[in-house]
Amino acid sequence: MRALLGLLFIVVAPAVSHAACDGPIGTRPTKSGATMQVCLEPKYSTCIANNRKGGWSGQEAKARCDQLKAAGKVS
Repeated sequence: MRALLGLLFIVVAPAVSHAACDGPIGTRPTKSGATMQVCLEPKYSTCIANNRKGGWSGQEAKARCDQLKAAGKVS
C-alpha cells in the first residue's frame, strides 16, 4: 500500500505543479546545470517563478526577466 501511494505521488506531483500553467511546458537549465520543467507562458511573474525555481536569487531572477521584458519576450 505504501509503495502504491509513493508511486501515485511520483505520477501526480508533476501534473499538479503545472496545473496553473496557461501555456506550454518546456525544459530549461537550472543554475546548477541540471534541467527542470517550466511553464512557458510569457508572463513576468511566471518568468520570476521559473528562475527562482531554477536556483537563482530574487535579484538574479529579476535582472533576467527585466532583460526578457525589454526584448518583448515577457509582459
